[in-house]
Parts: sequence; C-alpha cells; structure tokens
Amino acid sequence: MTVDLTAFNYALQEMYPDIVGRTNELDTPFLSMIGKRTDFTGKSLNYPTVYANNAGRAGTLTAAQTASNGSRGVQWAITAVKDYGVIRIDGETLRASGGAGSMSRGEAAAFLSARSEEMLSTVKALNESIAFQLFRTGTGVRGVRSSAAGNVITLTNANDGIFFDVGMVIGAATSADPPVARTGTATITAVSRGPSTSTITVDNIATLISFADGDGIYVSGDLNTRMKGLGAWVPSSAPGATAFFGVDRSVDTSRLGGLRYTGTEPLIERLVRAEAFARVQGAKLDIFVMHPTQLALIKNILADKIRFVDTKSASGRSSFRMVEIDTDNGVCKLMADPFCPSTIAYGVQLDTWKLVSRGECPGPLNHLGDSGSFFTMTSEDSIEGRLGYYANVACSAPGYNVYLSLT
Repeated sequence: MTVDLTAFNYALQEMYPDIVGRTNELDTPFLSMIGKRTDFTGKSLNYPTVYANNAGRAGTLTAAQTASNGSRGVQWAITAVKDYGVIRIDGETLRASGGAGSMSRGEAAAFLSARSEEMLSTVKALNESIAFQLFRTGTGVRGVRSSAAGNVITLTNANDGIFFDVGMVIGAATSADPPVARTGTATITAVSRGPSTSTITVDNIATLISFADGDGIYVSGDLNTRMKGLGAWVPSSAPGATAFFGVDRSVDTSRLGGLRYTGTEPLIERLVRAEAFARVQGAKLDIFVMHPTQLALIKNILADKIRFVDTKSASGRSSFRMVEIDTDNGVCKLMADPFCPSTIAYGVQLDTWKLVSRGECPGPLNHLGDSGSFFTMTSEDSIEGRLGYYANVACSAPGYNVYLSLT
C-alpha cells in the first residue's frame, strides 16, 4: 500500500506563519497632527480667547472716550472626561502564551503573548476612541439605525460601520439633542461593512427597549460622556446661549463658535471659497480634513494635475501624504481621515487646537507610581490591567476654524 498523507498524518507537524494577520487597525491621522498637552492638573484648564478689540476708537476724542471699554475675552474652563480600557487574563492563559516565566526552552509558546497582545489591542481601541471623538460633539453616538430585520441593524451611513466591532456592548438613544438613552443593552455578534450598506448584528435586539429607526447607537457607558471635538467647538449651526465650558457663545457665534460655510459650488471651488471666507475672518488654515471618500472624489477631479505633499505629525515621528490645492492665499492641504464624518470637511488652523490630558493619553492607570500595569485579582486566578486617560479637546480660537458642508 502506498503511504499517503492520511496514513502518515500521525507524524506530521502543523506549521504556522511567522506573522499574525491584523485587520483591526485604522489610521488616525488627525490625532497625530493635533498638538498634545499632558500637564492638565487642577479642577479645570482655563483657555483664554480674545474675541473683540477695544471699542474706544472714533473720529473724535470725545466719542472715543465714551466708547472705550477695553477688549472682550472669555475663558474656556476645560474639564476632563474619562475613558477606560480593562484587560483580564486568567493565570493559565497567561502562562500558556509565554507570560509569567512559562518559557522553559527557546521555542515559541504561542503566536502572541496574551498580556502584550491585549495591551496592544486595548491601546489601539483607546486611540481609535480618541480619534473618533476629535470630530464629534460628545454624545458618544457612533451610528444611526436606518432599519432593522430581526437582530440585524442597518446603519444610515455605511461609512459608520468601521466604528463597530464584534463583542461591543451597545445601547440605543433617541435622536434628541442631547440624546436620551433607551433602556437596555445588546452585544454585537457580527458586523458587515460595505461601501453602500453596513450592518451590525446583535445577540438580542429585544433587549433594547423601544429601539426605533432614527435612534443613535453608542458603546455602553459612552452616552453624553465623551470629549467635545470639532463638532462641538465648530458646530454645523450657530450656537445658542447654553454655556459651553462656561462660555455663552451667542454673543459672537463665529469667533466663539467657529465659522460655517454651506455653499453649493462644485467640490474644489467650495473648498477654495471656504478657505477665502475663513481668511477674511483672520484664519490661516493649515489643512482641510475630510473623509477618504471625499478626498477620492477630489483626486478624480484633479486627475493628472494632482499634487501630493508629505506633512509631518505634531510629534515629528511620522508623516502623512496630503493633496495640495491652490488658493488666493497660496496652497492649502487636504487630509483624509476615516473618523471624519463623510458629509463634512473641517478647515483647521492647527495651532489653535490641543488635546489636553492629565498625564499620558492613553496610558497605564498605575496611580501608585509602580512600573507595572497589571495587578493580581484577589478573588480569582487572573490578572487585571487598566489603561485609559482623562482628557478633552481645547481650542484657543474657534473662529479660526471652519465647518464645511459637503452635501
């Protein structure tokens, strides 16, 4: 009888590649471009903004004396929000994967060390949480339900599919501003992401009480607790008198609430006009940041006239390839970021923005100053690691940034 693979199977080893494939990494370019400040201490971090010059100027001395009342300014009292990432690994898994001194010989115990892999995965999740919040208003809503069939939920915007992962515990909320939570949570069991349709499947949609089309979907614990990003500092409509970090922005909705340009010109002309509008207001825009699908349209329009430029991140350790377009004020750079809403572009003057945090953001939450990020659980055979940050987004001059509708 000829010996074949079935007969010789008892003696064959299983071979594995030297690398582990990853499909859970998203680019976070705007997060890399924005400045960082990690010395946030005290109750709040106060950022001053001068929004009006002294009115004491006139064609006669008497009129100037009468009008003189000094420049006008505000202080934004920035407060921090919390974001946590928790890792739990049982003792046997820790040792089986090459942790806690389990390696008796030089061979690989596993593809990955459970501890190092879960640390890396959690840091990525926290970074992506920050990248998402940089463009949002603080509600925590990641997508909107368009329809549902059984446990399968179709999202209103297909591009929002990247904001959901299998295993996430989600809640639903009304479309009010601010949104109000529906009762209950559900766990995502499957995600399908497409260019025109994206869906998420949950274990039991009935546990989301009164969940309806048009409702927002958020990660449990996130609702109305997230950082105030560009969507809050430079909203789509002029802000009212409701205090924002202690400031009534209705007294000057553009200098305290950002600029808005909603023209309907062709895409590139709209960008050029928005840049000119911002420049008239005193802004010196560094970049327009937009969703990759919008930048792809611009690349197609420019075709062989397209110009690329490599721009360094805030730390100088990485760079991003951007598109340049000509304006009356020179060139303006266009940057793609998958976390930017696909119907919006933001014209940004980078030196007006900071991600402010109480220490490393994100980083290990080892508050006692020890070097480790893990501790042994007292009631079970496992270890727990805690990472996270206390941070928010600060803007020293909202009026030097512009919201641009792309619809």
